[in-house]
Amino acid sequence: MAKRRSIKKLDGKKLKFKSKIELVKLPKLPVRVVCNTQALAYTLAIILGLAALIHSLKGNSELLQTVLLSYSPTIFGTIAGISEAAIGGLVIGLLAGWLYNKFS
Repeated sequence: MAKRRSIKKLDGKKLKFKSKIELVKLPKLPVRVVCNTQALAYTLAIILGLAALIHSLKGNSELLQTVLLSYSPTIFGTIAGISEAAIGGLVIGLLAGWLYNKFS
């Protein structure tokens, strides 16, 4: 037998609560979540391009040279590396969004 708990209110009255919790069943909604592939692709392109720019400004040229094929520590090499990172982010974003929409 479950014991009842009592809690005092400010005016001195007591409230009694049952210790059982009833679960409420929610109906399933026929909603399919769709990812905007272009927005994901552009977002990843901007993020990876900015990451390449920040790493090149910090002087992590060895890291960028191993990851990006067209990067070199010159101005034109930095621009080429940033554009390569942005294009890679664009392709990865398009593929990830397409796969998410395909299998969700």
